[in-house]
Amino acid sequence: MTEPQFYAWRRTLAERDVQTMRRRHAKRKPAKFVPVTVLATGAVEVRCPSGHVVTLPSMDGDTLRQLFVALAKEPAC
Repeated sequence: MTEPQFYAWRRTLAERDVQTMRRRHAKRKPAKFVPVTVLATGAVEVRCPSGHVVTLPSMDGDTLRQLFVALAKEPAC
C-alpha cells in the first residue's frame, strides 16, 4: 500500500465512522429534563413527570452523578 493510499483509506474509514455515529445518535430518544431545585438548606429537589418529588440531602457532585446514572437504567419515574 502506498502512502497516498494509506491516507485515502484512513480518511474513508474516518468518514464511515462519523456516519455510523450519526445513525446511532439519530435512533436515540431525546433526553427528557425534569425540574431540579436546589433548596436553601443545600438539599436537591427533583420533580418527576409522574408527579413524584424526591428531596435529597446535600451531597457532592459525584454522588449525584452516580444516582442519576443509576436512575437512568430504570423506567422513568
